[in-house]
Amino acid sequence: VSQWQAAVAEAMVYNEAAPDHVIVAVKDLAISSGMSSSESSLSTARIATRAIVDHHLLQGRDHGSTASIAKSIARLCGLEDHKASVVSADVVCKSMINTMGNIDDVSLAQNALRAVLATGLTTEEAANITGRAIAQPMAERLIREGVDTSSVVLR
Repeated sequence: VSQWQAAVAEAMVYNEAAPDHVIVAVKDLAISSGMSSSESSLSTARIATRAIVDHHLLQGRDHGSTASIAKSIARLCGLEDHKASVVSADVVCKSMINTMGNIDDVSLAQNALRAVLATGLTTEEAANITGRAIAQPMAERLIREGVDTSSVVLR
């Protein structure tokens, strides 16, 4: 994480009750660095939602309400409704993997799917995002642990 992203994350958490001015400042900075308006919205949404999601999950807050808040922040960043759902769902899944490392894979997948559904995505979209977000780190972990992945069948 760059120093800039860390500063944005800290500002988002500090100003959690009123993140609008942080979002505007970050988008303006991104645009002045050469990003298009849509690129700055997407970049800001990813950074801002990740900051809030990590903060909430580390505090033990409910996954579903955290996902809903993430979507609201993504919308504040200028993303249309569906894109805000997709970005927040992806961020929530990845953050859950990082903050819930001591939970079994099936429980993690179930909790992540419930949280992703709270963003308003269809069941199929939620399952696809959750599956992608969880399968890759799971496979990497199995390989690191020396498991013969040629015989692994994911449930």
